[in-house]
Amino acid sequence: MPANQTELTKGHILECLNRHKDVLRNKFSVIKIGLFGSYVNDTYDTGSDIDIYVKFSNTNFRNVAGAWVYIEKILDHKVDLVYDHKDLNKPLKENIEKEVMYG
Repeated sequence: MPANQTELTKGHILECLNRHKDVLRNKFSVIKIGLFGSYVNDTYDTGSDIDIYVKFSNTNFRNVAGAWVYIEKILDHKVDLVYDHKDLNKPLKENIEKEVMYG
């Protein structure tokens, strides 16, 4: 069931991510996935995208792009996906890790 068939809240988003955790791990090498940004801070509005933070065991284009498309499909909403990698801006990573809620 797409997430937006009910009110889209951080609880619903995290529940949906948790239900799909095995598929994300097995198909796309996701080891950790979480929510950050406006949905965590309750500052979202109808035009907000969903900010997702992902850690992969194997960071390659297929896994990153595949996970992003899959997550947008299961949430039925636009997703801004940030993934942990060695070149990720350090202040950005620190800010995300302060507020991220893992599913």
